[in-house]
Amino acid sequence: MDYSKPLPRSAYPKRLEELDGECVFCSDIPKGLLIEDFSYWTWQYALFPYHKQHTLLILKRHCTEFGDLTDAEAVEFKNIIKEAEGRYRKNGIIDKDLPKRNQLFIGWRSRADNKSKPKVAHLHLHMYPDFEGSIKETLDPEAHLEDINKLRKGS
Repeated sequence: MDYSKPLPRSAYPKRLEELDGECVFCSDIPKGLLIEDFSYWTWQYALFPYHKQHTLLILKRHCTEFGDLTDAEAVEFKNIIKEAEGRYRKNGIIDKDLPKRNQLFIGWRSRADNKSKPKVAHLHLHMYPDFEGSIKETLDPEAHLEDINKLRKGS
């Protein structure tokens, strides 16, 4: 399979099988997807994108928790996010005046303890234009009923 350009999301399981337990982000990153290489991070187009203009920010060393970043990695991360947001805006991919695509979605999942998906337990962030309604399917209509004290100190 040609991994030098984005592929349909449906091809992702086959790629994981090919890696045979190797971390998907510790293997070679296809150079054709590279946007920019930084000291501690790699910014690339998603090989198996969820949305148009879906990019990934991948820590070069294997790490699973955001809290384990070094100070240098964290500073560079902040600077890259600022740079990425600027490029998305400069190229008209996101624009505050558009009714859709008016902001950048940036997210990650902590999967350090998730045994069901060990092959993606490598710190990486997803970035893509937040299309109006793009996260609608994930909204929980009962979210307002949650105990807001759970995350406070002393709980």
